[in-house]
Amino acid sequence: MGNEQSNKNKIYKYINIGLIVVILLMWGNKIYTGGRSKASGNDGLSKLAIEYYIEQTGGASEKGLEASVKNFGCHKEIHVFKDGELVMRTSFSGGQIYQID
Repeated sequence: MGNEQSNKNKIYKYINIGLIVVILLMWGNKIYTGGRSKASGNDGLSKLAIEYYIEQTGGASEKGLEASVKNFGCHKEIHVFKDGELVMRTSFSGGQIYQID
């Protein structure tokens, strides 16, 4: 009976260690990646919107293009500006970017 209890304790010990390792790996990944995919950060979304604008306008120059991201909770809007003038409004939701008319 004592040997059986000892084996159970060893199993629980290894399960606990395994869970701690998994939790630490997940937590560490969140720290190093910022907890988000590349495109979901504001810099990534701005770049994505500028690339989308260039694609939609037939290869317009990137010169003078800037983008700003507004988070509305359920979606994000990225406004693309050329030389300070709004030239396109886009939305990012569900991993896709769309033009807003």
